[in-house]
Amino acid sequence: MKKIFLFVFAALFAATMEAKVILTESFDRSVGTLCIGANTDMGTNTDDWWSYSGSSNYIQVAEGTLSFPGYATSGKGNKAYLGTSGADDLRQFTKEYTSGKVYLAAIVNVETVKGSATADYCLALGDAGASNMYARLYTKSEKIGDEWTGFHFGVSKYSESASYVGMTEEVYSPNTDYLIVLEYEFVDGEKNDTARLYVNPTKPSKEPTPRTTQARSLP
Repeated sequence: MKKIFLFVFAALFAATMEAKVILTESFDRSVGTLCIGANTDMGTNTDDWWSYSGSSNYIQVAEGTLSFPGYATSGKGNKAYLGTSGADDLRQFTKEYTSGKVYLAAIVNVETVKGSATADYCLALGDAGASNMYARLYTKSEKIGDEWTGFHFGVSKYSESASYVGMTEEVYSPNTDYLIVLEYEFVDGEKNDTARLYVNPTKPSKEPTPRTTQARSLP
């Protein structure tokens, strides 16, 4: 499993690309475990992070921060540290969104690359039930020569299996801060919604072209 640092910012954008910020997180809190133990108040805690599954390998708040040029909260607070598979933590919006587009942005740093080509997901936009991951962010190692030295980012939608993950063609380097933007678009009709991934986007006058689009429906 890759070790991943996260620095999170989430926002809802209108069609004009003017942002309505609905949640920010700079992990400006004490170093240590982010949260411990399963929370039974599903759907009621909108004030902070809480653990909804797992009883080991808890997500940690680590000292230091990540940065990306022009990012609104770059260089502030600490960072979240994800190690091997374990507990899952969740933070909710204060209201429900069921139309338009929702964006989640995070500065991500993959510290180490594992020695296999299995795709692992590390961040997601989901529903309040914690089970439907509307847009998942994946990483997948890339072998160059005889060494696993790089990785791809990927995206899937609505809890689809790893075989449906859309990966970037670009190979990225570990120990580097990248700005990741996940977009989830609600589209009328059954299974028509779309998840998109942007890597290191600039701030354009209109929506940029995504690096990877995942629009397949569930089997």
